[in-house]
Amino acid sequence: MSILTPNGPWQSAPPAEPARHTGCRISSRAARTADARDVDDSLALESVFWASAGALAWSYAGYPAAMALVARLRPRPPRAGPPGGRLPGLSLVIPCHDEGDVLAAKLEDSLALDYPADLLEVVVSSDGSTDDTCRVARSHAARGVRLVEHPVRRGKAAAIHDAVCASRHEVVVLTDVRERLRGDALRHLAAAFADPEVGAVTGRVELGRGAPGATASGTAVYRRYEDALRRSESAAGSTLGFLGPIGAVRRSAYRPCPPGTILDDDALPLAIALGGARVVYEPRAVALEEPLATPGQELARRVRYQAGYWQLFARWPSLLNPLGGMLAFQFFSHRVLRALEPWLRAAALASALVLAERPLYAALAAAQAASYAAGVAGWLAWRLGGGRPPAWLALPLLVLLQNVAGVLGPWAWVRGRQTALWSKARPA
Repeated sequence: MSILTPNGPWQSAPPAEPARHTGCRISSRAARTADARDVDDSLALESVFWASAGALAWSYAGYPAAMALVARLRPRPPRAGPPGGRLPGLSLVIPCHDEGDVLAAKLEDSLALDYPADLLEVVVSSDGSTDDTCRVARSHAARGVRLVEHPVRRGKAAAIHDAVCASRHEVVVLTDVRERLRGDALRHLAAAFADPEVGAVTGRVELGRGAPGATASGTAVYRRYEDALRRSESAAGSTLGFLGPIGAVRRSAYRPCPPGTILDDDALPLAIALGGARVVYEPRAVALEEPLATPGQELARRVRYQAGYWQLFARWPSLLNPLGGMLAFQFFSHRVLRALEPWLRAAALASALVLAERPLYAALAAAQAASYAAGVAGWLAWRLGGGRPPAWLALPLLVLLQNVAGVLGPWAWVRGRQTALWSKARPA
């Protein structure tokens, strides 16, 4: 429509279009973006939680089940020798540093073991001892005890190497000075070497009947679990490490540990397994060990273990790939994931707390927090209860100490505070 005006016709404006609510549209788009971001964050947190929890579940449950299955489907027990076959000669090695107060009792126990005297020698390897360790060893020379003495303290692995080089027999048995061997332990260790594929054998450690330590009942439960896993690993091929108080190696399969080795209990059998020989578990060969008296002693021992594990990771990076063969698969599942446990637990707890608005994650976070609290309660019970926490708190206390050690151990190794030198831990 047009209107006549003095200045000519005027065209009316076209009808206005309906208003577009651009502000609302932008707000809606921003809200959808924020929702999508929240969903992405939630999925990321859930992934962190389930990856961490899954890694722990694999190490503690899935891997033992897998080893048990392999051992059942393809068992590889050591080949037995002929009945009445000849026993091998044994060199019983006792590395020590300043152990003069207990060495005499250890030598008496060792000389009384059920093994032919003409096939057994006892070698004491003194690593820079400054007390009467060497005098005690020399006083037993007439009964077949030999002393290998080094004036400078270098560590347990070096003391073992000195003794292996000086030993006379093909099979070398390693034992700690403060633990006793059961009378028939040497015969059971020796029998496994009838199989020429066997390069090393580890036995079983039982807690003695002395006064219970702070984590004795928890240690007993954990060792039964580890013994079952070690049995499966051995039946499937090789187990990963020695139990410190009792182990044996074939001299021809022996590989010396590099200088500065912290954890010879793992480094020595690993080197033998990497060399192609088997490392098997013989549960009938038993060493008796008294529990440690305090949580501080248990923590110090586990810090040493963890520092030693990280040293092994650096020395054998090929074992960090679980697809690198059976031994690497075992090492990753049993050692690497266990060493990462405190970090995996922390990641699982942190992600579960952020997701705690959902009942499932709230319950999982509460359960993990309760496990930490139970460990602290076990420590308080030890402090206030005369050094003996209730049995149901001993295992949580042990788990807590293991996780604290998992944080302190690698730091001690990196800083050089955990060395190859080992110190005495007094039992309860």
